[in-house]
Amino acid sequence: MPRRLRYTRILLVTLGVVLFLPTAACSQPTLDANQIQAKLEKAQRLAYAREREQAFALYGELAELGCAKAQTRYALVLEDMPHYEPAKHNAEILAWLHKAAEQRYADAQFFLGLAHEMGLFGLSRLNFGEALRWYHKAAVQGHPRAMYGLYSIYYHGQRGVITPDEVEAYKWLTLAAARFPPPTEQSAYGMGLDHQARESMLAIRAQHAQFLTPEQIADGERRAQAWEETHNYIRRMPEHADEPLPLWYKAIEAGCND
Repeated sequence: MPRRLRYTRILLVTLGVVLFLPTAACSQPTLDANQIQAKLEKAQRLAYAREREQAFALYGELAELGCAKAQTRYALVLEDMPHYEPAKHNAEILAWLHKAAEQRYADAQFFLGLAHEMGLFGLSRLNFGEALRWYHKAAVQGHPRAMYGLYSIYYHGQRGVITPDEVEAYKWLTLAAARFPPPTEQSAYGMGLDHQARESMLAIRAQHAQFLTPEQIADGERRAQAWEETHNYIRRMPEHADEPLPLWYKAIEAGCND
């Protein structure tokens, strides 16, 4: 595999994998929004504190109640559980991701795209048609890792499925970079985020631009700007760390299905 292809695959996985502890499904009475939010925040704290069993129970309860965020986090870590059996649990992982994706939860849609591209959870590898479909669903909601996934697919292409398009790839890389946080150590931007991801995206874009003509670069930038205007600059991050944290970011960190 060419070094550049291998590098982009490794980076995509690195950016895509979020470490959350597993959850178990359990039946609980319906909770109101405030109770769900409180449990989500508690589960998040427990997960980062490595309190495995307690986080497991809370995320599982919320997943059963239809919380897309909990469903996604459960699915992502089930593969690493000691009792994991591919024949038994891959279908369960995909079922949880689909449940969350049906609620338009962008993280779930992104991971379904990644699974089809990389052959995760028992799926066939390099199914670019399905990967493209799921990445687009997440990208229109401003999901930066899905945008990077689109860059990778459009750059490399796949015979008979996706025609390589370096200008379209440049567009998606530009859009992705603008949706990672600026380099910062501010905890307000969330635990587990790669705070150097924007710089990584810009470095890859600079490398990519070396193979483009000035006209192609201008075309890619025009396409990116047109996308921004059509989608109302959805989930675009500030340029600098000292700018106020966007209200939408506070909302998606707090919400169950946003």
